[in-house]
Amino acid sequence: MPETEIVEQISRVYTPKFSGFGEFLGYLPLWRRKSRKHSSILILVRHGRSILNEHKRLQPWTPEGDILSPSGRIQAQLLARILRFLDFNTIYTSDFLRVEETAKLIVQHQKTQRGLQLRTDIALRDFNFGKLVGLSVRPNHNEMAVQFPQIHELYENDTAQFYAPDGDRLSEFSS
Repeated sequence: MPETEIVEQISRVYTPKFSGFGEFLGYLPLWRRKSRKHSSILILVRHGRSILNEHKRLQPWTPEGDILSPSGRIQAQLLARILRFLDFNTIYTSDFLRVEETAKLIVQHQKTQRGLQLRTDIALRDFNFGKLVGLSVRPNHNEMAVQFPQIHELYENDTAQFYAPDGDRLSEFSS
């Protein structure tokens, strides 16, 4: 059977049911094969939608900062159900509440929790928006553009030079 026919058959059988999870759902059954049992898989997950995400406001950098919204909890629970049959050894998370809550929901839904570790590390924190925290970046009501026009210009047009007052520089953060 030609390789293209196999790929077409797999995509028909494992069509993702949730938009936003992309091809991950399609390949999940393949990862569960016994031949892959002793290999390592790294899965990067973003936290569920937070309250400030829903209002298009910049996130705080403090651990207690922002929490998951009701729709963010649903997103995290859906992801947890998808990941429940993968055997994780360790889940790494930042100390932000929205991120820890997402990770804890994944842990709770795991089929086997034996030996599963949840490790929190502040080195995994997100970008620090400093004085920009909480400001709206909605197109029709952009508080950052009004209060910090020069910084907003960098944010929109020159991300390599973007910095947050009393926060991070994007060029330093990404290295």
